[in-house]
Amino acid sequence: MGDSSATLSGFTCFPRLPTELRLKIWRHALPGGRIVHLIHPLLWVHHAPPIVPPTILAVNLESRSVALKNYTIIRQSRLKSNESRRLAYNTKKDIVYFFPITHSWPPLFRFQWAASQDARLAAEFLEIESKKIIRRLAIDDFALHFKWFPDSSEYCNLEELIIVVGNEAKYHALGGEFEERVLRFGEEVMQVAGWGDAMAQNAAMKILMLHGLDKTGLVVKLVRGFQTVVKDDGFCVPITKWSLHKR
Repeated sequence: MGDSSATLSGFTCFPRLPTELRLKIWRHALPGGRIVHLIHPLLWVHHAPPIVPPTILAVNLESRSVALKNYTIIRQSRLKSNESRRLAYNTKKDIVYFFPITHSWPPLFRFQWAASQDARLAAEFLEIESKKIIRRLAIDDFALHFKWFPDSSEYCNLEELIIVVGNEAKYHALGGEFEERVLRFGEEVMQVAGWGDAMAQNAAMKILMLHGLDKTGLVVKLVRGFQTVVKDDGFCVPITKWSLHKR
């Protein structure tokens, strides 16, 4: 008999479980919806994106094969460089957010033009094939003032456009703790306190119609309560290059 006071540090019987049961466990371990941040490539060195690949991709070959059935890779490249950033993206759950890095700066140094340019340039460096697979996209409301919007010819599978309202906006992707308003094509957006600039939003809806996105079934939402804080996978510990080393 083993020492009853010993602490269980691992489930060593897992590899001997029936294959169907193991696969079911891996599927259950898939993370929920995430926000995949894209920033201007020139800021990669100083601002790593606050998102990590799902841990299940790095556990073993079996877990990876399950994960790859649910995730695809989107790529963002540097100009005149072979360097690119690969991000795992679940088309059914995840939201791609063209994140204005200036939101992480002190309030004194934030200004609308810089925030809108961050988002525009982050989008420009996203590879064309990656744009085609994005279904849920978030942009900051600052972008509305500078006429940057997704084009239906590039984002041909876009189903939902989320306009993040406010500098301090936060959103809980897993908990759904946020407020939203759905904007409808052909209907005037009324000014409501705390929900951004209605004039800019009306102009945005007209531009989206000119781009043909009103005919694709696109849902446009204003959201406040947009959380950019990373949450770890619900079932797996974070994997780092050091934790993969043999001990």
